[in-house]
Amino acid sequence: MALPSLGQDSWSLLRVFFFQLFLLPSLPPASGTGGQGPMPRVKYHAGDGHRALSFFQQKGLRDFDTLLLSDDGNTLYVGAREAVLALNIQNPGIPRLKNMIPWPASERKKTECAFKKKSNETQCFNFIRVLVSYNATHLYACGTFAFSPACTFIELQDSLLLPILIDKVMDGKGQSPFDPVHKHTAVLVDGMLYSGTMNNFLG
Repeated sequence: MALPSLGQDSWSLLRVFFFQLFLLPSLPPASGTGGQGPMPRVKYHAGDGHRALSFFQQKGLRDFDTLLLSDDGNTLYVGAREAVLALNIQNPGIPRLKNMIPWPASERKKTECAFKKKSNETQCFNFIRVLVSYNATHLYACGTFAFSPACTFIELQDSLLLPILIDKVMDGKGQSPFDPVHKHTAVLVDGMLYSGTMNNFLG
């Protein structure tokens, strides 16, 4: 799978049962646990006021299904339908929108999705389903992309999301589900993306 925008010729792919192991292209080393067990990023004690967050909504957006907490615990990255958001959660109360970038499925993919007998009102969109931290300057995101999964790197600048470039969007089959209702999981460890999902259109 060619990755011209990141200077890497191909990915290495290993299929193990329904899990797929992806070697991500060369960027500065990803953070990892160095073989240690999973550690919580943030700890709060019962009754701590910083645990409280109120309801968040943004006009025109829905399906806030994928969440990623920044390493410093001050920013919550959210994958929604056709958009990725950065929320300021440094202070207790209502999360504040820092910025948002659109990532819609292309019109061609939406048309193809409708030809597959999928709903152009509820299904033929890009539902963000994978959102992981690659390193201090990049997130890695994947979405259903109107039943044609796609992935991309999202650059960060002072915890803000920079716009996604079309030429940096890559095939995401095996990393994101086709259908937004399909179960899935993904985790990044030492630069490797482990993804458990449906790997074809039929599931």
